[in-house]
Amino acid sequence: MARRGKPLISARKDPQQTRSTQLVAAILEAAVRVLVRDGAYQFTTARVAEAGNALETSRLIWIEVYANSKDPLIRRRATQHIHALDAALGLKKLNESSEDYWRKFGRFPTSMQELRDAGLVGGALQDPEGFPYVMGPNGVPQLDPKSPIVLDSDQGPEKLQ
Repeated sequence: MARRGKPLISARKDPQQTRSTQLVAAILEAAVRVLVRDGAYQFTTARVAEAGNALETSRLIWIEVYANSKDPLIRRRATQHIHALDAALGLKKLNESSEDYWRKFGRFPTSMQELRDAGLVGGALQDPEGFPYVMGPNGVPQLDPKSPIVLDSDQGPEKLQ
């Protein structure tokens, strides 16, 4: 009888929590999309993270990249992606609040303070680097121009509407 060889790909351990199971499934789906789209020679962890489709999924993938790497360059790049994704998620929530403001008052807010005064937002309205979010034209929240965070092309204000 032939002995079974070691699998070519295996997890270190099976995920136990629902969130972990969902993360593994999302990573595998994203990995397949990258392999089909770009081929094996272009396959990278970064491409898999970006292909995560949902901002939250991409964020979880980058957190895993950060947690599992000892390379300072990879950890710094993962931190940049996590901050950009956190900012994009914050802008998305603010954009939803801006749309709620429009439904309530028939116009878009001209400042973050208007959202706060209407009771639609609370807490610190700042990006992960500590810069305040600003209200752009037509009530579209944006990063402060002084913020060092750079949103990926698929995270900009036009994608949050």
